[in-house]
Amino acid sequence: IFKIIVSKKESAFLFIGYADSHIIYSFTLSLLSNAKIIYLPAFHPWNTMRRKYLAYIYEKYIFKFFLKRSALILCLSKMESDTIKDIYHGANTQVIKISSPILNNLKKIKKNQKKAIIFIGRDDHNKNMDYFINLSKEIKSITSKYDFIVISNTKRKLPNYIQIKSDLSESELLKIYIKCVAIVVPSYWESFSIVGLEAIKLGGKLICNKNVMLGNYANDFPSLIMNETSNVNKILSFINSPIDELEFTKFNDEFSIEKIKKEIHKILAPFLNI
Repeated sequence: IFKIIVSKKESAFLFIGYADSHIIYSFTLSLLSNAKIIYLPAFHPWNTMRRKYLAYIYEKYIFKFFLKRSALILCLSKMESDTIKDIYHGANTQVIKISSPILNNLKKIKKNQKKAIIFIGRDDHNKNMDYFINLSKEIKSITSKYDFIVISNTKRKLPNYIQIKSDLSESELLKIYIKCVAIVVPSYWESFSIVGLEAIKLGGKLICNKNVMLGNYANDFPSLIMNETSNVNKILSFINSPIDELEFTKFNDEFSIEKIKKEIHKILAPFLNI
């Protein structure tokens, strides 16, 4: 804050995140500078919906005012853009794609190594780890073909057949992705799903519900993404079916870091005079 008050040289600020503390911090900084505000909310309505007595005040005043102050709002899906515009009709939104720098040499992956079904996320209400635990029990009752891995901060005692990992290095995480035949993202809401993207890029599949925005691409990539979680037999059929190589190539191209960099540069250029 002191640096902003003293220098005032910044032409723009990029703020990321929707969590209450992020918004209040970003809101404060935006008041101290005349720089343009570019905002990537990764919008997450469950933060306030679980505290409904605060939700109205929070969205009506603090969040809405921050949206008004933002010259550009970068959204990760059309649904996110529509939700933002419901809160502030004048919001200038642009839908963008994102990728991940963790992705590496896909040619080294051996398909016969892939037998792990994984969950990555905090053990909280939104991430819905309970669904993964119940799904693993159902699959285990049908077949013993798969391993189950949870990467989480959970302190719960899980069934013995579920491996629990935490605080992994990037190389350790990559080793798990390489074994991953499918990642399950059962969150009540995800503005995208970076872990889903990483798993697919490294040869796995994504199983999620319709409130996980990466699942919106299921029609474009039906051998890679399934956005229906109610039927264990359909899930097993999806996991066991082969990945379409043309689909896989198209997915990697659509979410390539270089392509996305160019798209974002084109969007930001008018706001940064570049």
